[in-house]
Amino acid sequence: MKVKLSYTVEEDQVFVESAKLFGLRAPLLQKAIDLFTAIQKELESSEEPVNVAQVKEMMVEFRECLVSVDLRAHEVVEIIEGYVGHQAQENSDSTSPVAEPE
Repeated sequence: MKVKLSYTVEEDQVFVESAKLFGLRAPLLQKAIDLFTAIQKELESSEEPVNVAQVKEMMVEFRECLVSVDLRAHEVVEIIEGYVGHQAQENSDSTSPVAEPE
């Protein structure tokens, strides 16, 4: 089961933290690349029959890695969009004329 986490950082650390969060998926991306290569080798093997069961298992694992990396990419995009929206709102608020009392 997946749960959503929330934590607070200083404004100037949003992109740094986003990079850290995204970077945590690097090992999974490398695993996907390794599986991709292994799947290709197994399918191209001409010396012996293709181990279909093994290829299917590797393909499922490969796809799970991709889904995990894609989910993290989506989360980082949401963080960045939220930050940009926050910045735009702050800029809008600071440039809005202040109503003077009558």
